Order: sequence, then C-alpha cells, then structure tokens
Amino acid sequence: MLLTQQGEKKRLRRGNSVRVGDTIITNKRGQAQLTMIDGTKISVRPDSKFQIEAFVAEGKPKDQKTYYKLLKGGFRSVTGKIGKRNKSSFRLSTPVATMGIRGTDFTGKYCADDCPAAAGKNGLFVDVISGGVSMANDGGTFDLNKDTNGYVSDPTNVPKPIAELPDNLLSPKAKKSKNGKRRNKPKYPSPEEEMVQVGLYVAPNDKKAILSEAMDAGVPPAEIMSGADTAGLEAKNFLPDLIEKGKEKGLDPSDFVESILDSGINSDTAINNLMSHSPEAASDILTAAIATGDFDNKELKKSASRAGVPAKDIESADTVGNLFALPPEVKKLLKEDNNKKADADDEEDDEPRKKRKKRAKPKELTPSNDSGEVASPS
Repeated sequence: MLLTQQGEKKRLRRGNSVRVGDTIITNKRGQAQLTMIDGTKISVRPDSKFQIEAFVAEGKPKDQKTYYKLLKGGFRSVTGKIGKRNKSSFRLSTPVATMGIRGTDFTGKYCADDCPAAAGKNGLFVDVISGGVSMANDGGTFDLNKDTNGYVSDPTNVPKPIAELPDNLLSPKAKKSKNGKRRNKPKYPSPEEEMVQVGLYVAPNDKKAILSEAMDAGVPPAEIMSGADTAGLEAKNFLPDLIEKGKEKGLDPSDFVESILDSGINSDTAINNLMSHSPEAASDILTAAIATGDFDNKELKKSASRAGVPAKDIESADTVGNLFALPPEVKKLLKEDNNKKADADDEEDDEPRKKRKKRAKPKELTPSNDSGEVASPS
C-alpha cells in the first residue's frame, strides 16, 4: 500500500510511480521493490513502513540528495548514481540511528517488540553486503564493512558491532556462508535475483513480463531461475518462458544446462522439464548435461527417451557428452580457482575509489517529477 504525503491511501501495483513524501507500507506477507530514477534499488521487507523523505536529481552532485526513512521493519538498499557520485548525498534514518554510505549494498531491520527472530531484542540490526556503512546517533558513530555486523539499541547508545545476526532476521532467504571471514554472515541473493524473487512473489500474474525484463536487463539465467525458485515457482512454470525468451536472444535450450546447475534449483527435475518442453533440442540438452558430469546419466537418458529422442541418438549423445566431461579432480581445481577470483573481486569492491582506475564521468540525470518506480509492490 502507498500512503501519500497528503494522507491518501492507494494500492500499489507493479510499474506505479512513487514520489517524495510517499510512504510504502507492506503487510506481513507483502514486499516491495523500488527502482529510483538514479538506479538505486530498495527492497521493502514484509510488515514495514519506508518513506521517501527527499530526492533531488537535478543540479550539481553536491546539490543532489537521496534521503529515506525507515519507520518500521526492514529494508535492503543498493546505491545508485547519486550516492556513488557523492556519498554524503545518501541518508537513511531510523528511530535509533542515521546511516550514511561508502558505495554500498546493505540491509537492515528495526525491531520494536515485533521480531521473534531477535528473541525479544529491540533496536536496529545492520549487515553490509558490499562497501561500507556509517551508523550515527546521539551516542556516537560506528563504521562497518562487509566483515562486520552492526547493532544499536536506542538513540542514546553508541552503535556497536555484533558477533552474529539472528537467523532469518534481515532476509528470510539469506543463507549462512561457511567460507573465510564471512562464516557468520548470511549469503544474500544479488539485487537482480532479488528483483525477480520479489516480483514473482507479489505479482505472479506478471510472470512472463518479469522474466522477460530480467533477461533483457542482462540478469544471468541462473540468478533468474534461483529467484523464481525462491518465489515458489516450479521449474515447469518458469522454464518455458525463459527458453522462449532465450531463443529471441539466440540461445539454444541446451545453453540453459549450466545455468540450471548454477542456480541451485532441483537440477534433475529442471532438466526433465527442459527436455519435455524442447523435444527438438533434447538430444543437445542430453549431450550438454552428460558433459557436465553432475547428473545421473541413466536418469538423463530416461528423460531423453520420454522426450522422444531415438535410442541411437541417445547413445550418440552419451558418447559425445562423456568425451567432453571433465575429470572430477579437474572440476575441483576449476571451482577453487573461481572461488579465489570471486574473493579477489570482493576485495576490489572494498578498495578506496582513489586506488581504482579513473572512470568516465557519469551522464547527468534527467530531472523528473517522479522519484522512482515500483518494480514489485506489496
């Protein structure tokens, strides 16, 4: 629901605009995903109230600002162009502290006797996914980065680090990471994956449009699948739309095999659905699946047979797929190498801007009366 600055209540729908002074209100089963005109992405969690306090996109960077207020519940914010140009232009206020950013993706939850997951502990809990956040109130200031969780109980106590966040407090779908420094940190979906997840959850009737927009925006198919799966959709209900959109982009159904594995969804069921929906490509799908070495080949052959692939073509696909399959020890080395590269990318995200290569000057924003657009309303 939307509460306007004039006190008018409106039901939000996907694609509606929001303006300065508006408050987004979600119920216990609702969520909202806002995309502001500067590219800032904001997820409003269930049972929350989130207000757009000020938004100025025109003028010089020092004159621009994006001010938000969390009145109740939780959020996730991914900084857009305005905050990236001038970090002091971003501010997010809560009843117990005000937060600033250092080029960031972060999430938080304000508890006021309404957080069972926090076991009765009230206050603001914050987790930084990338970049850094400054928490400040009358008690003092505390800076945290992606290796630190933050907590503040009330406006007079200084914000402080907290060793571990309560399970499922900031995001019901966040999973604990067991790697390195972030072993006590939840693992969050990418902002793009979350857009798909929230969009499909609150607007399932817009499924085809949401999946199509995600593909057009360049979201990896694996993230789209993961988001759809988290939203409660079965593979048979979203794979056909992805396949058809993929064909428009020159993708073959067999190109989705690796994405299925990377997405974390039930791969056996998904491959079976992939073959049954694309019988003309079932032989190529079978070859690609066998080549990964991650499936039960007997079950794959049964799925191919049910899709109408002739026995001789199944055996041929089996032969070719096994020729391309990598030995387990090689796959393990490749996976370890990819993990190292991912860790290196995370470290680079945290480097001060002055150490990075000079970037091209961003284009000026086009002034607008609207502050943003609701991607997925409650």
